[in-house]
Amino acid sequence: MADLGIKLRDAAKSGDAETVKKIVSECSADVINFKDRSGFTPLHMASMFDHKECCTILLEAGADNTIQSADGETAAEVGKVTLGNYINNFKK
Repeated sequence: MADLGIKLRDAAKSGDAETVKKIVSECSADVINFKDRSGFTPLHMASMFDHKECCTILLEAGADNTIQSADGETAAEVGKVTLGNYINNFKK
């Protein structure tokens, strides 16, 4: 699981929407909500690097937008305000 979680986190961080789609279509919620050693999930990384399409893919796949990093920040809080509002108000 960790290897796939790391691949998903890295794809979300780089904005590779096609890889994010591929991984989430084949994995469990544990992978979608994988936390790295800083407590960042793939959703945190997509938000932090302003990749809205990746955020949408992750949220539609069931990413938990309430997970906090080691510093107590949600994905919405680490992103730009407009993307944070989008994440907080996302309806599946």
